[in-house]
Amino acid sequence: MIDCAEQVRRRVGNDFVVGVRLSWDEFLGPDGGITPDQSEEQIEVLAATGLFDYFSISAGGYHTIHLALPGMEDESGEGWLAPFSKRAKAIVGSRAKVMVVGKIRDLYTAEAILADEAADMVAMARQLLTDAYTVQKTRDGREHEIIRCNRCNECAGRLWEHRELVCALNPVSGREAYWGAGTLDKVSREQRKNILVVGGGPAGMKAAAVAARRGHTVRLLEQRGELGGHRRLYERLPGMGDWSIAIDNLKREIANAGVTVELDTSVSPETLRTLPVDEIVIATGAVYTRDGLSLYRPERNAIPGADQNHVYDVATAARAALADPTSLGSKVLIVDETGAHLSFALAEILAAAGVEVEVLSPGCTPVSASMKISTSFTSSRASSGWECGLPTSISSRPSANARSTCTTSGPVQSMPKRGVRLTAWCCRSCARRSTRCITPPPKCFRTSIASATARRHAT
Repeated sequence: MIDCAEQVRRRVGNDFVVGVRLSWDEFLGPDGGITPDQSEEQIEVLAATGLFDYFSISAGGYHTIHLALPGMEDESGEGWLAPFSKRAKAIVGSRAKVMVVGKIRDLYTAEAILADEAADMVAMARQLLTDAYTVQKTRDGREHEIIRCNRCNECAGRLWEHRELVCALNPVSGREAYWGAGTLDKVSREQRKNILVVGGGPAGMKAAAVAARRGHTVRLLEQRGELGGHRRLYERLPGMGDWSIAIDNLKREIANAGVTVELDTSVSPETLRTLPVDEIVIATGAVYTRDGLSLYRPERNAIPGADQNHVYDVATAARAALADPTSLGSKVLIVDETGAHLSFALAEILAAAGVEVEVLSPGCTPVSASMKISTSFTSSRASSGWECGLPTSISSRPSANARSTCTTSGPVQSMPKRGVRLTAWCCRSCARRSTRCITPPPKCFRTSIASATARRHAT
């Protein structure tokens, strides 16, 4: 690193800012990665060279990516790396500036870190992707307009897939050229309409807010007693509570735009025909199904037997499990093709209640960015670092007797010690590419089948 910095400094001169990002702790122990003790020694050596104007303090690494980019399930707290940067600052002194990053999404947290002299600078990444005007809105006293990041990590997941960077909570992010500031066309007084939006989920609230900001008079009807749609279920599940932030963002947006909201209000086609409105937006949302229609089996429309009484869609099962985790029986099979939060959160609820759970999931399915499962495999390919596709990540405190660990490019959600069995399948070619397998299972060469019992991380 010093050789590289010397070459950079030689080319840019002394009046050009040069810094370096350091992972203070990779959470793999002294035999697996960088430790805080090693970081203290390294930063002293680097600072003594005089080559660096600043040090940016981070944590985690490719094998502990869930700690480098903590998801909403992480409980370490806001600004959790400040103790690391404070130690770095004590070592560096006046020789360079120290920057810190990590779960900082408002200026009050940033200011507290600076006031504690834990850093000279504070970096915000995901929050500024969610709302690029966070700093300006805070300065202007418009904090009620800030779109807050909920750390769902949709942005990070898309980066891993080499796709364009967007935000799940703000559709403008990544599309500023045509949806950014100054692009919204407001209607004239003569063009204003009375618009009715039916449905208070994310789509309905966003449609209502945009229409109102354009100058229309908007009324939103929701049959339940609260806004949020399916997100209300998500926020009740393990590791998914911060979906409430997404709901709060939209509630503030419609309030700021002047949308009239009526809860506990149901309508029918006949009722809609009698209302004095110019336009109606139907945003009553989607429903989960239990037929098992699958891209992996295009030759059939459903899983045989899906119409039996003991087969549930995932939302119905999740609600039942929240009410009584044993209501689904003593043995539960979850068939998942998304790799997203909901199925694994359901598994966690059931397993915590002593239910025997098996999750059957295509191994190459892109995993959600908020999951972390530590597991051992019998696959020789897995032990040699071959990507089998099963969504796993090395534990922050790995077991000393773990035989082998397969690591994919996405962090995964923690699950209980007992009761959850993971079974993955995918074909040889898609596993090698680490992409979604679309080959029907009968023709899929099952070289990467792996089964394991998930174990909760020791914390």
